[in-house]
Amino acid sequence: MKVRNPAVAGMFYPAERYRLNDVVGKFLESVPSESHARTFGVVSPHAGYPYSGKTAAYAIKNIRPSGFKRVVVMGPSHHQFFNGSCVYSGDVYRTPLGDLPVDRKYADELTGITGKVFSGEAGHGKEHSIEVILPFLQKALGEIPIVPVIMGNQNEENIEALSDALTAVYDDETLLVASSDLSHFYPRSIARKLDSIVAEDINLNDPAKLLDDIMSQRCQACGGGLIVTMMNVLNAKKENKSRVLHLTDSGEATGDFSEVVGYLSSIHYN
Repeated sequence: MKVRNPAVAGMFYPAERYRLNDVVGKFLESVPSESHARTFGVVSPHAGYPYSGKTAAYAIKNIRPSGFKRVVVMGPSHHQFFNGSCVYSGDVYRTPLGDLPVDRKYADELTGITGKVFSGEAGHGKEHSIEVILPFLQKALGEIPIVPVIMGNQNEENIEALSDALTAVYDDETLLVASSDLSHFYPRSIARKLDSIVAEDINLNDPAKLLDDIMSQRCQACGGGLIVTMMNVLNAKKENKSRVLHLTDSGEATGDFSEVVGYLSSIHYN
């Protein structure tokens, strides 16, 4: 059995099971549950829990646990450059809260459509963008099977390829999660302007505009290609609505507003 062990436990979040369980539980208890139809997708940040844990909780709190057989968790690659999207070829993603099995059948179907969405380990080993979200999913959904996807180069061709592949295999028993932070290291006054563009495009449910704004550098999102992908899939399959639940930055935790990182959580529902 091939296991992907935690890479950032003890750095981005507590490595001890009891502490992690307590921290995630308190984050989830601290945020409201919105009244809406069933959520089929969320955007969640991937920074250290002191900075973005509460924002992540806003999204995860609003997932109804019943009805899903798997979660496709998509994140950007921060450490390894490659072309296309890599679906983890192993059997398990491990966190201090336990093991999440990889839905191998679904993963194999996803990687059988285009060469730009392939099976392997590229980008997964040291990457935190998927890992930090998993304890929240474990608290909300238990030991649900996952399909971990890391996108390398987030160009339009790769975004389209992953969007098309996911659309081909997507069903209502699949939850989509896009992992992304927003602008990095601007003064808060500038960061808020940049991040508000991402939030506006999500609220408009307009992935084409979001992609254009990112490619034209009118805004920034390190996982923007995954947000666009998720919105493309849901818009192709259902009458989808999108709503940003929380928009903030690292200055809320540090008190330093001279160089902040932006965070956002959103739900995508019908």
